[in-house]
Amino acid sequence: MASVLSVQEVRSQSLTSALSDYLRSKQNLLVVDNCEHVLDACTQLIEALLRSCPRLHILATSREALGIAEEQIWPVPSMSLPVLDENSVSSPEEFILGLKRYDAVFLFVDRASLAWRHFELTREDAPFVIDVCCKLDGIPLAIELAAARMKLL
Repeated sequence: MASVLSVQEVRSQSLTSALSDYLRSKQNLLVVDNCEHVLDACTQLIEALLRSCPRLHILATSREALGIAEEQIWPVPSMSLPVLDENSVSSPEEFILGLKRYDAVFLFVDRASLAWRHFELTREDAPFVIDVCCKLDGIPLAIELAAARMKLL
């Protein structure tokens, strides 16, 4: 965080204090992503910054709550996932259109097309795309990362 904000550590104060001094007079939105990987450290830093920087707002993403008094939690559910039933539609086009109505498949196809412009969802590929989306629990970031590797795979 200090590096991104170009805050230098000073010998006479902690890095948290240096960050607080830097942010104290500013009105900022600080985005802290993947807090679950260093939950205790993130919680301590965020609490310290919120106490000392009255105009600071923080948006933190985490699979676990930070447990801070001011915390407001907004759960982000997984994207909708299809169940493969090729017999329930009359044409291959209708089948593919039906699959693209599911958020997870739509995101996968969109991102795979960006990574590999020749990618197109076909009836033959559909079971694999559905399998990937389901194994990734419909988590948007995981789907984006998998789709980005389509050209390689």
